This record gives sequence, C-alpha cells and structure tokens, in this order.
Amino acid sequence: RNLSSGTNAHPRTHSVMINIEAIKEYTGADEGFIRSLFGQFLSHLDADLEALDAAQKSGNLLEVRRKAHAMLSSAQIFHLAEIISLTQRIEADCEAGRSEHIAQNVTTLISLYGTAESEMELLMNKG
Repeated sequence: RNLSSGTNAHPRTHSVMINIEAIKEYTGADEGFIRSLFGQFLSHLDADLEALDAAQKSGNLLEVRRKAHAMLSSAQIFHLAEIISLTQRIEADCEAGRSEHIAQNVTTLISLYGTAESEMELLMNKG
C-alpha cells in the first residue's frame, strides 16, 4: 500500500490537516516509518485526549498545560498547524491563569485531533 496525498482524503468543511508531503520529506518517504509514526500516535491518542479533558474539567490548569504540551511534539511532526496554534494558545492561557477560554479551546483541540485521527487512518488504509 502507498500513502497517497492527503488532499481530498475525505469530504469536510475545512482543509485537510495532514500534510503527507511534508511528512514524506521528514521521513525520507519511508512508508514503513510513516505508518509506524501514525500507529504510535494513534495508539496513545484516546488516553491522551481523555487525560486532557479530565484535567480541564477538574480545573487543573497546570495539568492541562502539561498534557497539551506533551501532545505538541506529535502535532509538530505531523505538521498539524491548526492544532499547534491552538495548543500554544492553551499553554499561554494556562500559564497566565486565564481560564475563561480553556474549556472551549480544549473541546476544539479534541475535535481537531479527532479529524487528524480520521485522516491518518484513511491515509494508512489507502492503497
């Protein structure tokens, strides 16, 4: 199977998040390595998102910041620009103690990760 271009991976109202060409450049187009990266990311995603959501619901801004930051490196590897930007806003709000937008931003972040998860699964199953 080949990992194909992420454009038009499946219909949605916003642009595709996964930049497969950038990922291929980063990995030397090693499809086994790309699949391994995707698989490792996906194997931890649900637990990571549940922990982030629980931290937000408990009002623990330090833990929200820590969980969001821990997931940031994966977002950077996969060139998930919207997730990176939102994560950085969440981190800054947590650090400054500005809790008023964190619940909505965490909810949005979880949704964006869900979109990324769907795209990765589609890319892994194409071919």
